Amino acid sequence: MDELTIPVTKDMLDRAVAFAIDYNLEDNKMEQGRTVGESRALGGLFDAFVPGKIIELAVEEIINKNATGKTCYADLVVREKQDFSEPDIPNVKEEGSSDTRKAKVLVETKNSADNYRWVGVSESQFKTLRAGQPDLDKIYIVVCSIGTHETDDETPKHVDLLGTYLSSQHSKSEKFSSYKDVAKYYVHVDYVLTGTELDDNARLFQAGMIFPDNKILFESPMDLINKDGSLRRNFEELSVVNGREQLPTDRIPWIDQFGEAFCDGSYTVFLKTGQRLGEEMTPSIYLKADGDIVLENDFLGRRTYSAGLYCLKVRSVTGRPKSDSDWWVSKENIHSIIGATTIERIKEIAKKI
Repeated sequence: MDELTIPVTKDMLDRAVAFAIDYNLEDNKMEQGRTVGESRALGGLFDAFVPGKIIELAVEEIINKNATGKTCYADLVVREKQDFSEPDIPNVKEEGSSDTRKAKVLVETKNSADNYRWVGVSESQFKTLRAGQPDLDKIYIVVCSIGTHETDDETPKHVDLLGTYLSSQHSKSEKFSSYKDVAKYYVHVDYVLTGTELDDNARLFQAGMIFPDNKILFESPMDLINKDGSLRRNFEELSVVNGREQLPTDRIPWIDQFGEAFCDGSYTVFLKTGQRLGEEMTPSIYLKADGDIVLENDFLGRRTYSAGLYCLKVRSVTGRPKSDSDWWVSKENIHSIIGATTIERIKEIAKKI
């Protein structure tokens, strides 16, 4: 394993599960989900807390591996209400001391699965973090992912932490033999950004708007040209481009957070309008690329596409409005805003904490 990867141990899993159980038992808490507001019993709390607590314990370990003369401790205290001003790594013990002290920097850990599109914190959480630590250079957002080791000769098994936990508790039961063993899991620290970097680069995605995809150009299977060589109905050619030009996002539904988009290469721009079943269709932009094109956006980053037909649009991921407001940066563009390597940031935290 590399210096940014920590194996998940049974002790980590047990401690994370114990936190979820304690949280559930404390006044019989019925936490509401942030996304849709449903009540969550123990199963929902497992999904809500266990991966995050495993990540906290992994970050605790990786900071300690890079610290000298001190040991830091993850936050496993169950509180009446979630306290976002409390760091995920709140306590430190100096070598030779029997007492712990408060951490001198604020470490906030985040889980970022492969399918996550955005990195950041909620508006309310960022406000609370800033109140707890006004110096944004002392706020560190440590973004991690949980993965599993795969081998070519291994029988495929289900990747599910609840199944893994039950398997570890009932190892003799065949019912749980299809789940990954805890020894197959690991936590990887993907990147670390400061509060300053988030403040300078994130954009606010308000509650009530769509949950947008961070990809805005999608391959289209259609053919724009009819058999007689004419352009398909409802399509209008807007321009033929050889070079870099701003795309006409003002002609289609767009969101202000994305800002202007540019495309560089050889391509033709089309606008699709018209009616369907007597109703006006939502206008859309299509790009017919003659060769490789580069889509550029200050917020979303750069992406190269090969020759083909593409539709430019803002797509909703969930199909329902956001329930909270979030300060986000695009996961694909995050490396352009971070001013240090991940291991440099870990060493920086270990020194300052």
